[in-house]
Amino acid sequence: MFVSAVTELPLAPDPQLQLVSDRNAKGSYYDAYDDHGPGLAVAFQLSLTPASWPADWGGHMELLDGPTGRVTARQSPQWNTLDLFDIRQPGAWRRSPTLMRHMHGYIISGWYHTPDPAHQG
Repeated sequence: MFVSAVTELPLAPDPQLQLVSDRNAKGSYYDAYDDHGPGLAVAFQLSLTPASWPADWGGHMELLDGPTGRVTARQSPQWNTLDLFDIRQPGAWRRSPTLMRHMHGYIISGWYHTPDPAHQG
């Protein structure tokens, strides 16, 4: 599996085969969240947007040092970009500030689980 090869982790698909599909438009945002949970290993986000745009337009992903912490990195939306997040340990907080322009972002996201309890956080 591609994601296992990239992360060098033994992975299994979500047992419920759950995917999330979002269409973000002006006014969309995500509050800070952490995907950590029992058996979860890697979260993924596939971004499908018509173009990338500057961070001050909003709608980009911000990585945080905690639920209300400072921004440690920003990822602008881009066409056909796959982001992977190691969520075996708590603390991989992310958020997306309000999209201030009439841009559209399409995102497919989900989770991979670890089949081996020794790899759980």
